Amino acid sequence: MILFKRKVVRGIFILGIRRVLYQFILTTSSIVLARILNPSIFGGFAIISFLILTLGILSNFGLGTALVQKKELVSKQQLRAIFTVLCIASVIFFILVYFLSPLAHIIYGRNFDPQATFWLRVFSLSVLVGQVSTISMRLLERNLEYKKLTIGEISSLAIVQIITVFFAIKGFGVGSFVLGNLLGGVASFFIFYYLSPWPIGFNFRLSEIKSFLPFGLNYQANSLIGAINGAVIPLFIGVLFGAKEVGLINWAGGIRQIGLAPSEVIEKTVFPAVSRSQDDRLFMKSLIEKMIKISCMLSFPLLAVIFALAPQVTYIIYTSQWLAGLTALYLSLIQGVFMIIGAIMINTLFALGKASVVRNISLFWAVLQWILTVPFVLLWGFNGVVLAGVIVSATFFIPFVQVRRHVHIDLWPYIVPYLIYSILMGIIVFLVGKSLVIDSVWKLFSVGAIGAMLYGTILVIFERKEILRDITRLREIAIYRKR
Repeated sequence: MILFKRKVVRGIFILGIRRVLYQFILTTSSIVLARILNPSIFGGFAIISFLILTLGILSNFGLGTALVQKKELVSKQQLRAIFTVLCIASVIFFILVYFLSPLAHIIYGRNFDPQATFWLRVFSLSVLVGQVSTISMRLLERNLEYKKLTIGEISSLAIVQIITVFFAIKGFGVGSFVLGNLLGGVASFFIFYYLSPWPIGFNFRLSEIKSFLPFGLNYQANSLIGAINGAVIPLFIGVLFGAKEVGLINWAGGIRQIGLAPSEVIEKTVFPAVSRSQDDRLFMKSLIEKMIKISCMLSFPLLAVIFALAPQVTYIIYTSQWLAGLTALYLSLIQGVFMIIGAIMINTLFALGKASVVRNISLFWAVLQWILTVPFVLLWGFNGVVLAGVIVSATFFIPFVQVRRHVHIDLWPYIVPYLIYSILMGIIVFLVGKSLVIDSVWKLFSVGAIGAMLYGTILVIFERKEILRDITRLREIAIYRKR
């Protein structure tokens, strides 16, 4: 077990480095693109991406995730059978999109650029490109090979963003995102296959994938329900308001993800780590609680700083054309607090093999999102959909109760202190920002650094012994050597 713990700790450390690099590349390129392109172009791609990636879920059958979750060894023939099914389904999907894509113009009307039909067809190829990379990526995740996974993901992201920025400068508009993702996806296949080679080939014996389907299809159903939940923005808002409003909401969500970056590192380890520790519930309880604690400790202050300096961040970094999304940004940051806990609980349920439970919870969330969105949007415009999302995310206690049926974890001691520390720090940063004239990136980051030092001081005062104990324990695990 100590070797497994060491692998988890090392995985978190590597994924931490990965997330810093990933977020740096993503944020930098997003800022560049936001200054080149307008919200309508971002929204246009969000609509295309929604149509393709949501329908594309139907072509994966949850087989990639089932490969990670499966306890038993996986044979070469099973891998080939999964690969065969994914390829055939993706080709059929491309053919269907090619002939049905004109329907998108009928649905969105004037809010859907005529050229978008062409890019919709092109982008459908990204599903096939993504599926052929699935086996290599999932094998790395299954084996907790986070170093190789990090190298592959960072390299792929850098290629995607460089290509996207290049075509954006050349004036391709929505097409810059499509070409960036498509060409970057091709490069990603070769990168991941080099990092995790397997005996690639075809196997048409569908009986080989039978054992993967119970979990996989439940996972697919959950993904589809989640996509229906997310469809509120590109579908309802896109039709009712247009691509610009979709772009503003997605922009707000993108900034929120900066604050959630540390928690996403933890979330990425929850599924494989908990899956491999199902026989030791005491260790599993400790593992989940530590992941909640670290996620809240690191993400809450980031969300608070962004919230306190939201107007300055928007105007100085992204330009004034994005100020119309400021209310959506505030609401998205509040939603992020609830999303941290909900995501860990959902990943834990998946790791326990409770895909059907997650499916039911996701269905409830999707229905609630739509029920709340319609009246909220009619009352408060496009910001109503984000407010509805805040309320839906606040029901994170539902998956928490389900997790507690299997693992008796504690929650509030690992949330409340860091929420209080972050709110206190955020208030002080807000007051400092109001008292100073922040008119440059340098001043903006200086005020943010003041907030970081203040938060660090608070942790030292109130959490010093606990933090030192955790560091000591992690060091013991990290330096352990098998004798």
